[in-house]
Amino acid sequence: MSDSTSSVNIILGDGNQNVTLPNAGGSVVNINASANGNKFISAGNGGDSLINNSSLANVTLLGGEGNDTITANGSDNELVDLSSGGNDLVYAPNGVNSQGYDPNTGSTFVVAVDNIYDAITNGDFEFTNGAIQFDGSNNPIVIAGNAATVGSSTFNIADSNGHTLQISGAHSNGGTVDGSSASTSAVYVGNQNGAALLIGSGNDDTFIAGANDRIVTGAGTNDITLKNSSTNGATIDQTSGGDALTVNNISGYDASLNTIAINADALNNVQAAFVDGHLQTTFGNVTNNFISNQSSASLDEIINTPLDEIMSISDGERELNFDDDQSSLLRSCNLIVASSVHTSAQRK
Repeated sequence: MSDSTSSVNIILGDGNQNVTLPNAGGSVVNINASANGNKFISAGNGGDSLINNSSLANVTLLGGEGNDTITANGSDNELVDLSSGGNDLVYAPNGVNSQGYDPNTGSTFVVAVDNIYDAITNGDFEFTNGAIQFDGSNNPIVIAGNAATVGSSTFNIADSNGHTLQISGAHSNGGTVDGSSASTSAVYVGNQNGAALLIGSGNDDTFIAGANDRIVTGAGTNDITLKNSSTNGATIDQTSGGDALTVNNISGYDASLNTIAINADALNNVQAAFVDGHLQTTFGNVTNNFISNQSSASLDEIINTPLDEIMSISDGERELNFDDDQSSLLRSCNLIVASSVHTSAQRK
C-alpha cells in the first residue's frame, strides 16, 4: 500500500494492514484510536511520520533509514522497531516497547517531563534492566527486553521543552557504564543494589552514584551526586591523574561512607582552601569542591570538627595520622583511601 515516488497520507481503521511507505519522505500514517487488527507500518528512507493512537490493535512501527517521527501510545500491543538505523524521534509519554535501538544513531525518546536534567538529578526516574521510567510510572521506555541483570544501557532522552540528554545507567545488579569513547557530555548513573563502575567521557559529565559504586570521572567540569545507603557509599577514583584539568563538584559526600582514592605520592601535594562556603582541595590538575550545608567560617573549623561530609587531607600545615600497618597497606596498593584512614587532622 504505497506509491513508489510520492508521499502519502493514510488513516487506518479496523482490520489487518501492512503498509510500506515510499522513500520520498513526508508520508504520514495515522492509526485510529478505535482501530483493531494486526498492523505493520514500515517507514521509507526519506523521513516519515508514524502515529499510533490505538491500544486495541497489535501494532509494529518500523522506522526507516531517514529521520522519522514516531508517536507511540505505550500499550503492550505495540512495538517500535528502530533497527534500520535512522535518526528517529520517538514520542513516548506513556512509555514504549522498542527493539533495535542504537543511541549512536541519534535516535531520541521524548518523555512527558518538563526538565530532563532536573528529573535525573532529583532522582525522579528508575533504571531497570534495559529500561528507564520516570515519575514512578508503570510505563517504562524499554530498549532491551529480558536484559541481563548485570550490564548497562544508554538512552537519548528529550523532555517536553526540547532539552536532550544522553543517559547511561547500570542494571539492577550493577555493571560497567563506560563513556570513555563518548564525544559529548552525558549523565552516568549507578544504583543502590549492585556495584557499578562509572567511567566518564571527559566532557563535563554528571554522575549519580549509589552504594558501592566507583566513579572515574575523566577531565572537564563534572557534577557528582552521591546517594549512599545507610551502610555503604561510593568511591571517587582519582588515581589515573593525567594532564587535563578536572573540576569535580561533589554533593552528598559522607566521610564515614565515601572515599576519595588518590595516588600515594599525591598526598604531599594536596592543597586545601575554604571557598564560597565549601571545602576545596586540589592536587595536580584535579580540583574537588565539596558542596555541603556547613556554614563554618574557616577551614580550621571544618578540619577540627567531626568530618561528616569532607575528606581528611594535608594542606601543608596538617597531616593525616594513621598507624604504620595502615600506611604500609595503603601504600602497597598505591592508593590513599581518605575516609578509611582519618578521624582527625592535627597541627604539626
